[in-house]
Amino acid sequence: KPPLNDIRVRRALAHAIDKQNILDVVYNDIAVEASGILPPASWAYSKNLTSNEFNPAKAKLLLEQAGVKNLDIDIWAMPVARIYNPNALKTAELIQGDLAKVGVKINIVSYDWSVFTQKLASDDYDSVLIGWNADNSDPDNFFTPLLSCAALASNNNRSKWCQADFDHLLTQAQKTTVREERKAFYQAAEAILSDRVPLIPIAHAQKVILKKDTITSMQ
Repeated sequence: KPPLNDIRVRRALAHAIDKQNILDVVYNDIAVEASGILPPASWAYSKNLTSNEFNPAKAKLLLEQAGVKNLDIDIWAMPVARIYNPNALKTAELIQGDLAKVGVKINIVSYDWSVFTQKLASDDYDSVLIGWNADNSDPDNFFTPLLSCAALASNNNRSKWCQADFDHLLTQAQKTTVREERKAFYQAAEAILSDRVPLIPIAHAQKVILKKDTITSMQ
């Protein structure tokens, strides 16, 4: 919905967010900064993906070019802790502070979890802080369920973004069993996401395993 249908506005918001600060404050060294939607552990991960780096000056310029002033948008924040975001409300507050520095007012909205999930289905939001736990390691699990045009019907595509070229890459990747070919398709899909900015990847959370040094075996 306007003005978020303007790619310059979406890019501006991405450039305005200090992801490293969010990692420091919210994740406490149990996450890595996300440049794309695929985590570094994925075999299709691209080390050369150009991310929308933290650059408030560029954010201000893009908003100026888009003719957008006094932008006022809502961020819906989950009321529950998840491994992919231990504290969505704190994350929203940090984003609120970042965007205030480029002239964007953020209103933080939160509900009880049951109400939150019900209201998401109504599409009555500007943006939402949410995450994803993949149930298998295939790269497609990060793309098709979340950002395909078909995911609009299942209501998993929270950005409400649908692009034919992106969907075509996913279809081509699904048709081949050659890993290198699939990798190329998914990396091309990542490049489209980085360019079009339907969402802003913030962090890839890491699992934490605690081990006691004195334990040598288990029976």
